Amino acid sequence: MDRRHLALPDRLCELDRADAEVGGGARQAERGGGWGHRITPGDPSRYAQDGCPSTTATPGSKVNLTRGGIAGMAGWIDRRCDVAQVQTRPWQATIRAQLTRGVGIDQIEEIDTDAEGIFTRRLRVVNGPGPGVIVVLNNARLQELLGELRAEMQTPPAGVDVAGIGAFADLIEDALRCGPPSHLFDGARFSTVTHDESRGILYGHVGLGVDVIGTVRDHAHRLSFEQRVVTGPTGVYRPLSPADCASLVAALKSNPPADTGWQEIGKDAAAIVAACSDE
Repeated sequence: MDRRHLALPDRLCELDRADAEVGGGARQAERGGGWGHRITPGDPSRYAQDGCPSTTATPGSKVNLTRGGIAGMAGWIDRRCDVAQVQTRPWQATIRAQLTRGVGIDQIEEIDTDAEGIFTRRLRVVNGPGPGVIVVLNNARLQELLGELRAEMQTPPAGVDVAGIGAFADLIEDALRCGPPSHLFDGARFSTVTHDESRGILYGHVGLGVDVIGTVRDHAHRLSFEQRVVTGPTGVYRPLSPADCASLVAALKSNPPADTGWQEIGKDAAAIVAACSDE
């Protein structure tokens, strides 16, 4: 077989020529002469410092240059190099949780919370035609639900997952927590506000620190926030707690931005802080 007609990777072609120069080659391999030890892909001596296999020919090295051997080795080299060059990004966490309980004979009550920290309740019939009416729980109803969960944890009925109930209760406490202002928006640099008129959403863009940016999303007077490295993809939007909203209000007062859209976002943030304080 004339190897000049094979489409080889450049580094493998160099290996082929180098073998010929040291008196190797497939025909000599068949006679069993002119070869030293056999180096397989698992041999540590075949790896360069970057984790990819080295294809530098050395006297005494043996490589299978048949058509199948060339294709297999080229594919193996490509896979090794691809794995070595993969870049990872930071982990992102999205938390969703659900409470369920039976009501009466054929009904189920479900309480869900999503990545934006909104708690909803619905009552549906088992195997019924639809999901039932969905109601968003306000702070007063969340306080009532939190009391029920804490009471159930003190004297848990048989078969109840106490750890799961406790985790859901912690999520409610985080949503209700007021406390002093956080430091989330300390030193924030407020940029422009864009308006998605079709969905009624405001997006306020901010700079945090040296190379971190973020976006405050105001949808139906509920605020959420994502942040990321300047060169990274958009992060996950998470609800702004009353403490974070207080931090935003303070930052807007100390460094009023030029874009008037921040006034609308600031009003909604102040309303969230006031509602928490009243309760």
